Amino acid sequence: MTGPDALSFADALAAIGRATGLPQVFRGDKDTYRAGQLARGRPAETVERETGAYTSLAALGDARPSDTVRRVTGRHPKTFEIYVREAAASGAWAPRTP
Repeated sequence: MTGPDALSFADALAAIGRATGLPQVFRGDKDTYRAGQLARGRPAETVERETGAYTSLAALGDARPSDTVRRVTGRHPKTFEIYVREAAASGAWAPRTP
């Protein structure tokens, strides 16, 4: 299922950056991501799972919007921009203390 708009990873991160006020940059390089996450002390298993998911999604390419949400729920889906604003307001990307 998709929202009403086709988004690239860069588009999605830009929306998250606008919602949080924290600029996000997508470089598309899983090796750089992996090295950075491991350097931050994240568990290797988690990082590998994330890079595997990214690789799978990237292989699919950008999704084409569908009307599945509207057909199943009877209402139009939220835009990703609205979703991330609501998520940011609820603290979804708030810094966490270890």
